[in-house]
Amino acid sequence: MNLTALRSPSYRRYFIGSAAAVNGLWILRVVITWLAWENSLSATFVGLIAALTMLPTMIIDMLHNQVKIHANEDVFDAIHLIIEHRVSGVCVVDEQEMLVGVLSEMDCLGAILAATYNENGDVGKAGEYMSANVDVCDIHADLVDVADDMLKKGHRRRPVLDHGRLVGQITC
Repeated sequence: MNLTALRSPSYRRYFIGSAAAVNGLWILRVVITWLAWENSLSATFVGLIAALTMLPTMIIDMLHNQVKIHANEDVFDAIHLIIEHRVSGVCVVDEQEMLVGVLSEMDCLGAILAATYNENGDVGKAGEYMSANVDVCDIHADLVDVADDMLKKGHRRRPVLDHGRLVGQITC
């Protein structure tokens, strides 16, 4: 493991601040969920509270964070987008902005491992490694129902479509 970046004082401050912020948010979510359970003893209420705590993130992602890549673009471009936008995957679209699949962090890892194993410098295109069978929701779908379905299925992202065209992504 290479930790040379930690030699920089600026990066150390950034790293420590980010770690504290992430831990603080995690603690806040746990406490809110625990309080919801203690006050209601209702799993439905706890689920609703958990979904509502993610609502601002979901709305911001829907309006401003359409992280997407075209199927013919390189997997490394997708990895750059995933890191830059701090998401767990990107939507893959065609030339008409129609959703054709989703490329997750694990799909990207699989592409890199395949290229390394085959000793091939070319990792490949996003369309070669994406998951084509993706659960989606309509732009007019009920957000609580979508969040509930995502929790039940263990999904971290759900593309939002308007007549088949990608308009956003709900992530958590």
